[in-house]
Amino acid sequence: ASLFAVCCPLGDRLCDHAVGLADGLWVGPQQLDLTGLYKRLTDYALTRPKSLIVLRVNLDVPSWWRALYPNELRLTPDGRRLNQSASSLVWRHEAGGELVRLIELMAQGPFERHIIAYQLCIGPSAHGAWTSAVDYSVPA
Repeated sequence: ASLFAVCCPLGDRLCDHAVGLADGLWVGPQQLDLTGLYKRLTDYALTRPKSLIVLRVNLDVPSWWRALYPNELRLTPDGRRLNQSASSLVWRHEAGGELVRLIELMAQGPFERHIIAYQLCIGPSAHGAWTSAVDYSVPA
């Protein structure tokens, strides 16, 4: 109830923008490309200069990471390899490092006064859960 009480007076000033590490943001080891994100946020902020943004960051890995670390991917009972295993220490370290870099870059960039929070998520729903948590991978 208290969150609702805070959000209501903000009206259309409050919004969330989704961005994924696998969606062209994390382009290589220790490399972020903010071009697409900056364009989307610029388009939004130009029309809403008082906007407050919750940046929803999906931490699923890009294809280059999956190719580099096949044993760190979630393994299903039928042998399919999906995105990263939630048990993968490599994923936690590397994706966590990129998340920290993203937050630092956004804090120094032109949207620092707009971004008020980050919501972290994984999986196809982009809300923090997989449809099946079964994982037979090495890290699990």
